[in-house]
Amino acid sequence: MTALSPRPSLLLAALVALLGVALGGCDRAAAEPDTTTSAPTSQPVRLFTVDTAPRSELRRFPATIEASQTSAVSFQVPGKLERFPIREGETIRAGETIAALDATDYALALREARVQADLARKELERKQALSERGHLAENALDDARATADLAQVRLEQAAQNLAYTELEAPFDALLAERLVDRFVNVRAGEPIALLQDISVLTVEVDVPERLMARVRREQVGAITAELSAWPGRSFPLTIREFATEPDPRTRTYTITLFMTNPDDIQVLPGMTATVSAEILATAEGTIEVPIGALDADAAGDFRVWVYDPERGQVQPRAVAVATLDGSHARILSGLAEGERIVAAGVGFLSAGQRVRPLDDTAQ
Repeated sequence: MTALSPRPSLLLAALVALLGVALGGCDRAAAEPDTTTSAPTSQPVRLFTVDTAPRSELRRFPATIEASQTSAVSFQVPGKLERFPIREGETIRAGETIAALDATDYALALREARVQADLARKELERKQALSERGHLAENALDDARATADLAQVRLEQAAQNLAYTELEAPFDALLAERLVDRFVNVRAGEPIALLQDISVLTVEVDVPERLMARVRREQVGAITAELSAWPGRSFPLTIREFATEPDPRTRTYTITLFMTNPDDIQVLPGMTATVSAEILATAEGTIEVPIGALDADAAGDFRVWVYDPERGQVQPRAVAVATLDGSHARILSGLAEGERIVAAGVGFLSAGQRVRPLDDTAQ
């Protein structure tokens, strides 16, 4: 019998050895961790620090200066306009003469009334003497007394009519417009000029409907006006009144403000200005957060993501929201002063996620 060659056995042993090396390498690969994979990195987030102090915002509105009062003045008696020394645009003090009528007829009427009153008084004195001696009936004395009283009334009326021929300014005013010319006959009560009270001016601004609905009267702080003619200088304003119905076209509410006319410069009706109003965004003890800090849980309830500085992590927390506007949300409960929450990008966060603060914001 021919003996078997040893070559197949050697070949088999070599294959077994190679397989063991390969399997051992696989085991070591499975047992040793992959040191090439980097550790998880923190997500950068912008934080907001919660506080309960009232914050304010400054709103600006275009405005026009107007006189606080415009009056049409007229004579109380008719006549020919003789003097009209005040020109349009000039100022006049209270009590100064604006215009005067030809007073000739009224002066003559006063002289006649004075003469009639003197005659009636003397006639009354004569009849009183007769009555005291018993030579005059009582009814005749009563008639003389009534005649004297009527003559005195006519005298006083004539004196008043003469005084009415001069028209005086009822207040410190600006002559806005002359309505008649000199030497024309004017009727009693016919307006001859327009006067504007500029000691106190009014400033009207149109406020958007949305802002009127959001801001309460107690939230309005300082209000000032900067005139276009004097940039860089502010004048304090006070609220006089505001409309309760909006303009049907613009949907804005008109607010009227008072401004005392300064002594060192001349502010006239028609000038333009910019009104600045300080509005408290929140009342004392309430919390406002950026609208981007709000998130919703699976049930649709509001929540925010609170940052834990010790662990560098964020956790969701339910909050009760009072109101929302375009940029902020007012929080009723769920947050405390000093806590820090994620201000934006909350939709990509998960509970316990590590984050890296960029900086605090106080929007």
